[in-house]
Amino acid sequence: MPRAKTVADILTATRLLLAIFILLLGLFVGREALGTVMMVQLLAWTTDILDGPLARRDTSGKSTWWDDKDFPIDALLVLALFLYLTLSGFIVPWFSIIYLSLGIIFLFRFHSQQVAMSFMAPILALTLSLALREVPIWGLTTIAWCVVALVTGWPRFVHVVESFIEGMRALHPQEGEREESVNNAI
Repeated sequence: MPRAKTVADILTATRLLLAIFILLLGLFVGREALGTVMMVQLLAWTTDILDGPLARRDTSGKSTWWDDKDFPIDALLVLALFLYLTLSGFIVPWFSIIYLSLGIIFLFRFHSQQVAMSFMAPILALTLSLALREVPIWGLTTIAWCVVALVTGWPRFVHVVESFIEGMRALHPQEGEREESVNNAI
């Protein structure tokens, strides 16, 4: 499929546009848009699930600007969700400032995708919790979507979890490695 890469890139770009849309909902609509935000988030997650397999089906072997933008765009989507929650009054601004500041400090300190994921997960859990309380149909739909995604993409899920654990372990050297690095520093 020589055009699969182009479709995958369009899906990735669409996720960026959806992140901007979520932010705009926070700026101009507020709390009443939570159901719409959940629907947009599910659409974005669906594009995320589809773009990787499509890109791998491309037979042209060409590289594009979008190739290494998948995770940064995912992170921007979660940031847009967090800002939506703050702008809509679900999260108090002082907490958002502290949380984002800590996230930035940790990212600059460790330069790790796993650290970013550690800050993204609570935002996603909070969003789901709020949806279950405020717009239960969208909270339940999100849970159902997650179950279907897990069942249909279990090997990918296992790979992501294993990569996350390996990445976190790499941030904290084992005892022997720590002693060795201390001895090398002297």
